[in-house]
Amino acid sequence: MTTSRKLSLGLATTLALLGLCGLTLLVHWPTDESLNAGREAILQDIRISFGVTLLLMTSAGIVAVVTSVAIRRSLVNSSIPLPENTKEQIQVDEHEPESGLRYRAAFEGAAVGMYQADLITGQLLRVNHRFCFMVGYSQAELLNAPYQNILHPGDRESVLNGMNRLWRGDISEYHAEVRYVRKGGDGHLWGDVVVNLIHDHTGRPMQMAAVINDISDRKQAEERVRATERQLRSFLDNSAVCGWMKDEEGRYVFLSKNHQRHFGVRFEDWQGKTDLELLPQSIADQFRANDQIVLKTDRALEVLEETRTADDKQSWWLCHKFPYRDESGKRFVGGLGVDLTEYKRIEDELRQSEQRLSLVIQGVNVGLFDWELGRDTVRYSREWKGQLGYAEVEIGDRFDEWQSRLHPDDLEPALEKIRRYLENPWPGYQTEFRMRHKNGSWRWILALATLIDGPTGKPVRMIGIHIDITARKEAEESLRESEKRLRLANETANIGTYFADFETDCVRYSPELCAMLGVESGIERKLEDGFQFVKLEDLRQVRASFNAAINPAGDGRQGVEARIVRPGGEVRWLATHGQVEFRDTPTGRIPWRLVGACLDITERKRTEVSLRQLNDELEERVSERTHVLYAKQERLQAILNNDFNAVLTVDRQGRVESVNLAALSMFGHSLDEMIGRRFQEFVPLTEGQMQSGDGWMQAENGLAGVIGNSLEVVARRKDGSTFPADLAVSEITHLGLFCGILRDLSENKRLEREVAEATAFEQRRIGQDLHDSVGQQLTALTMVAQDLVESLSPDSCASAPQRQGFDQSKLSPKLSRLSPGELAEQLRRDLQKTLEEVRSISRNLNPVPIDSQGLMVALTDLVERTGLQSRVSCTFECDRPVAIEDNVVGTHLFHIAQEALSNALRHALAREVRISLQQDDLQIVLRIQDDGRGIPWPLPQREGLGQRIMRNRADMIGATLTIDRAKPKGTIVTCTLTTGMRHRA
Repeated sequence: MTTSRKLSLGLATTLALLGLCGLTLLVHWPTDESLNAGREAILQDIRISFGVTLLLMTSAGIVAVVTSVAIRRSLVNSSIPLPENTKEQIQVDEHEPESGLRYRAAFEGAAVGMYQADLITGQLLRVNHRFCFMVGYSQAELLNAPYQNILHPGDRESVLNGMNRLWRGDISEYHAEVRYVRKGGDGHLWGDVVVNLIHDHTGRPMQMAAVINDISDRKQAEERVRATERQLRSFLDNSAVCGWMKDEEGRYVFLSKNHQRHFGVRFEDWQGKTDLELLPQSIADQFRANDQIVLKTDRALEVLEETRTADDKQSWWLCHKFPYRDESGKRFVGGLGVDLTEYKRIEDELRQSEQRLSLVIQGVNVGLFDWELGRDTVRYSREWKGQLGYAEVEIGDRFDEWQSRLHPDDLEPALEKIRRYLENPWPGYQTEFRMRHKNGSWRWILALATLIDGPTGKPVRMIGIHIDITARKEAEESLRESEKRLRLANETANIGTYFADFETDCVRYSPELCAMLGVESGIERKLEDGFQFVKLEDLRQVRASFNAAINPAGDGRQGVEARIVRPGGEVRWLATHGQVEFRDTPTGRIPWRLVGACLDITERKRTEVSLRQLNDELEERVSERTHVLYAKQERLQAILNNDFNAVLTVDRQGRVESVNLAALSMFGHSLDEMIGRRFQEFVPLTEGQMQSGDGWMQAENGLAGVIGNSLEVVARRKDGSTFPADLAVSEITHLGLFCGILRDLSENKRLEREVAEATAFEQRRIGQDLHDSVGQQLTALTMVAQDLVESLSPDSCASAPQRQGFDQSKLSPKLSRLSPGELAEQLRRDLQKTLEEVRSISRNLNPVPIDSQGLMVALTDLVERTGLQSRVSCTFECDRPVAIEDNVVGTHLFHIAQEALSNALRHALAREVRISLQQDDLQIVLRIQDDGRGIPWPLPQREGLGQRIMRNRADMIGATLTIDRAKPKGTIVTCTLTTGMRHRA
């Protein structure tokens, strides 16, 4: 038998066995009936299919091995080796006649291809008939042609490299498997090539001799075998079967690729390891126990095993385990498994589905019936009977139970439809009819049924359901009534409607829409016909709106206003609004229906034209009026710019909107720097300055509390310096603005301070005069009085008058009644009292010493004197020294504290008074707090004399005075002096 015949027979046998494998799997694969039959039927089918498949696949493997061995032996036997003396014959001197004839005969008659070629040029010098037959060329075509031309392009480089090695002497002969190109490019042949060099008499290589054995059949056979092996391996790797093999100790020695893929492992990680090392103990014990059964019984075992997938999910596998011995007699346990997790899941879901179906049937009140054809027996479910208001025992299992309750108008149509269905069944029997309820009412029933064929192929049963659709029928009737009312409304409102079907490409216009278009009603038209009414200028817009509406990616809404041209040439405006309904198909979402309405808006459009004309006229007038207002505004701005007071307008968020030139000059900012900034950046109003007679006014910008009043504030320039100003605020209600007018009071304050300084200076002068003149005189009188007392003592009483020439007649009648000693003592006491009074007056006129810390000294003395003269606890707190260089400021602050202390003692009846003086980088704060009765709240509109005096003194030095109630009782008087103000004063 030839090699090709053996190959064909082996491949045919192998493919036939593989085909039987596939057929077996197809025939015995679990069907829907077996799935419904239960787990045992599934296992039985899988056992049969895998047993037969395993047997056939083993046979196919044996046949493939036997075929490969036979082909290799045939190829070896068919190769004709060169005679042992071939090389000697090649090197025989060709000039010797007998040897030349023998060489030529051997060369030409060789059963293998042979050729000689020049070693330098590569030209063929001699070829035999076998080689010509192999490549398809004649000797004439090959002679003198380079041998490289018939080499396969993919082998040329390797052959040339071999020739170079042979010529250099690196190898004694060149042996390789080379491809040669057949004549005309008709494929190629594989040759087993042996090349030797032919030397001249000096031993120099001149030519090369090649012997080619055709191994194309062997190569093709090997390729077929490899293809068969690849197909078999691909079949195993891509099938649902997982394969493995373990030795007697349970160590893995083989894993199929599908097993590795399914469980997400690599064979290198499992090789040589047992299940106990790789899997949970419970699963490993299960696997090991089943493997031991196979080894002990030496028989195959089919078992359902539980395992875990790569993501640690539970899975169920039907495993076919079998014993195996290798050539050395070593035993193994092989296994093939198929994943039944999905089938088990389907089985569980089927069981749950049956339970859910039973609950659904009960929940949605679907009645079931089962009619045995040819008999009067019909089994009705409990829900079927309940739809008609009957208990389960009140209706029997007869066909007449259904027929007798049909509505008289529906009886014959229903029976006729059943007869036609039984004679010529069609898929999906469906009908609607009315049945009498137990309470006498009629219920609408939707019946759905199908036929069940018997063993002979003829229908033997009719199974179906009843669904109560009474509510739907009532809704449909209500909908028809609504449609009638809607049509009446459309006729009244002159609204035209249209309904389009994309599948049939037709559209129906309502009579109202036909009247708008001026066409005949009651005619179905094409979708494209609607565009012929649109005016040419609006056609593009209408088509774009329509295309956007039918786009499945959109929401299906259509809305457009366009002009239409009636047949008589009249142009009308229509507003169209539509909605496209889509439905899903296997090819995607497509438009199904279009429902829309049209409204004639011609009059509205005419009104809009008129309104636009009126609007244009109005805008022209507004423009003229605006021009006049701009002129007035310019004049007003010129007036404001010539005012020496700063004028600012502020919005309700407290931001500056406009300023005049005086404001720019007063604050030192440019116009861009002031516009848009907050008003309080320029005039920081304190809480005390935003007080009103009714309490605190809450406003976002701090200006609402001072509307209608004139308020002295401290403004801040661009360089950070401050200056006193008088602020007057008014509200521009219709513009939502505040207008503030600031007048710089720096000069006024300077004059007030000069007056205050002059007054203080005069007081100091008076006090100094009283001290220096009257005080000294009274002191002298006191000394004289003392001498008089001494001279009029008892020891010198008799001689004193004569010695001093004292004349008693000069004494007043009142004093004459006193003795000289008593008179002198009285004089001394009066003079002393007068001296202290003069000193007190002098101290009150100038209470604060001249130095910078005089205020602290004066307040300390005031607290000490108050504590001595009353029972009130009076304290003074000053954490750190407060230096006030200006004695006038200190004097006014002292008098404010003195007045507040006097009010606390006389009016508030306080038992404790605390005076504190503090200073930071920005301000000096003097605070007097008592625990007396407190001031009335809210404050009276007219202040008392003491309050007015304190507030006037604070204004004179540029300070802020506030009077608040203390908690839980008492009064707090706070005087705040800005240090920047003090430095500029």
